[in-house]
Amino acid sequence: MKKFLLGLMIFCMTSAAWGDVVYSTTDGKMGLIKISSATSLDLRGVQFSATATNPIVGTYWDNGKSRVAFVAPTTDKTTSGDVFRRFDPDDLTKALDQNNTYLKGVYGTKKIGSVHSGHGIYFISGASIHEYDTNKLTLTRSYTFKSSDVIPNPQAKDILVDSMRVYLLMDRGNITSGDSIQRFDGQIAEGTPEYLLWNTKVSADAMDWLSNGRIGIAHSQGVDILSGGNFQKIISADTNVKAVCKDTGDGFYYATLSGDNAAIYHYLNGTRTQIFVTNQVTDTSIKLLHDDNHNNLVAIIDSGIRIFNMGDMTQVASYTSSQLGGVPYSISKTTTSGESSSSSSSGCEIFGLGFVIIPACFLIFYFSNKRREIFYG
Repeated sequence: MKKFLLGLMIFCMTSAAWGDVVYSTTDGKMGLIKISSATSLDLRGVQFSATATNPIVGTYWDNGKSRVAFVAPTTDKTTSGDVFRRFDPDDLTKALDQNNTYLKGVYGTKKIGSVHSGHGIYFISGASIHEYDTNKLTLTRSYTFKSSDVIPNPQAKDILVDSMRVYLLMDRGNITSGDSIQRFDGQIAEGTPEYLLWNTKVSADAMDWLSNGRIGIAHSQGVDILSGGNFQKIISADTNVKAVCKDTGDGFYYATLSGDNAAIYHYLNGTRTQIFVTNQVTDTSIKLLHDDNHNNLVAIIDSGIRIFNMGDMTQVASYTSSQLGGVPYSISKTTTSGESSSSSSSGCEIFGLGFVIIPACFLIFYFSNKRREIFYG
């Protein structure tokens, strides 16, 4: 019995999920930053290359195992669709499938969305959202926004997914009306009503989960929060806010861009703190990611990647495009499940499972010993 329990504890500890950061570059590469702790980082560089422009990376779950998705977008509708490759997060040097998988009917993927409690992975492209089954990588359902007086030229910009709903940030193609957030209750399907939650009346760039189920929206005039169906303006800025990301509590981070100037701020309870600024921006792409495994903020900014510790808001790493192997385009967290690549097979909370598994294993060990004491004295 002791040997069994010891083996169970070792299994639980080695199966714990510890996350790294995977990134894509504008010229079709995928790279890796290994993270052991908040201040211990190791740039592994390019792991995989493909013929692609602005590929998207993301993480999803397939039969309880974490996978990294790499999507090569195409706008050529004479092809079968965007190319999808999947990887074991423990080995990004080779795809799990020898041949390309084509996402039929999906052209020009902008972002990937997923939720660990389900089997769906979502892709947004143009005015459409597509849900694929992760087991068979087959299209299960899709929805295309039609042009109307409300949305004259719809284009999907961003996606968030939880266990019950799918949220889309939509460019409505109308500068007077601005952008909007659409919500699907339950599964998406042709004919599903559009739920207009919020009209920004400005041009929004991105959204992300904040604490307590809130959604932060980065737009051309600041940061707004959607909570329980209610809208609240939090930050009014005279520069474009390009990205928003949660912190470890009730605050958030956001990034601004104005001409050649870019900056990252932390906001909490009405107080704004600048943690980074540059006046030599050469690339306007800015993205933020909360690495909640190590309480780090990961930022694509100024053609590179910078990583900040959320505890003291200091920069712990900075990588140029030359070091990364290309100009970074998208980023995602990964989790290593302890599975090898030979085993059978999107902007947040699925990467801390180790903190549940390990204590659970110790509880099993503890109560098993207690049971032994009761029966045997």
